[in-house]
Amino acid sequence: MPVSKKFAMLSTYTTLLCTVLVLIWLNQSSLNHYWEQTYHKESPLKRYLPYAWFETGSRVNTYLTQRLTRFIPENTTVYDFDKANHSTQTKTDTVTKTPHLSPNKASLHPATMKKVAEDDVVISSQDQVFFAGDSLMQAIAPHIQKYLRENFNMRTVNLSQQSTGLSYPHFFDWPKTIEDTLNQNPHIKLLVILLGANDPWNFPNPARKHGPYLKFHSPEWQQVYEARIDRILNAAKAHNVKVLWLGIPYMRNPTLNQEMRYLDKVIKNQVQPYGIFLPTKEVLVDPGIHKYQLAIQYRGKITRVRLKDGVHFTWLGQKILANYVLEHIHIQESK
Repeated sequence: MPVSKKFAMLSTYTTLLCTVLVLIWLNQSSLNHYWEQTYHKESPLKRYLPYAWFETGSRVNTYLTQRLTRFIPENTTVYDFDKANHSTQTKTDTVTKTPHLSPNKASLHPATMKKVAEDDVVISSQDQVFFAGDSLMQAIAPHIQKYLRENFNMRTVNLSQQSTGLSYPHFFDWPKTIEDTLNQNPHIKLLVILLGANDPWNFPNPARKHGPYLKFHSPEWQQVYEARIDRILNAAKAHNVKVLWLGIPYMRNPTLNQEMRYLDKVIKNQVQPYGIFLPTKEVLVDPGIHKYQLAIQYRGKITRVRLKDGVHFTWLGQKILANYVLEHIHIQESK
């Protein structure tokens, strides 16, 4: 092989290697988050964090990102969660009209319900509702938002985001996000939240940087998890915001379902002293059934309410759950 050709190949491989190394250097934070979210142990890149030259890459990335965002139009949609259902969901309320369904009734107007139960909340039509959670909340919230807007002209805030929870706050910090949102939106008077499906993993010990991970289900793990729930509740209490925390539905996978039942109890015990814990596990199952169902009896027909992944909901399942939540929200129309 001619020397010139060997030199060209060597130059190409060297350029590719340097490019990969620079990209790793710049995107180390994202790579660390991905590694921990996927493998639930510390990223091997973190061993280089003590070196100033390596950590600088993250700061350079942040600077470049901030500079580039100056060229993005202000009206660009940042959140686009519901592509599968052909509706775009932004930070504020959605506008597409959808019917309000119930497993037993064609429609239900929350404001017409005279009796307010202990697990119901009452807010004014001038108040705002804040939705927080993972992909399960992403599926439910748009239906509730549309109903509140169309019937009461209420404004809502929806920051639900897939693959988020309370186990990895450095990936997405829900307590801080909720604190900041409540600080910036004084009209929010109700927080509707659903988290937990992404949380049954070992996670870093916040008291020991780069130390061993806390094991899921251990007393130490639970103590940290409860503290993160309390931080959300304390933020709501400080702003006089009511909390409606949704329980986690049944899951098809037996191991995952067992983990969700444990988290359901942990969340319930923490929420009840201040807010309302609204269990959802019996909503998408037939009466008397206490386990996951792919399909249920609906208006005389067996109809699917869960997707084949055993976690998420079909379009009808989303509406049934949204209606279930609405049954527990009473709106006092302003005079």
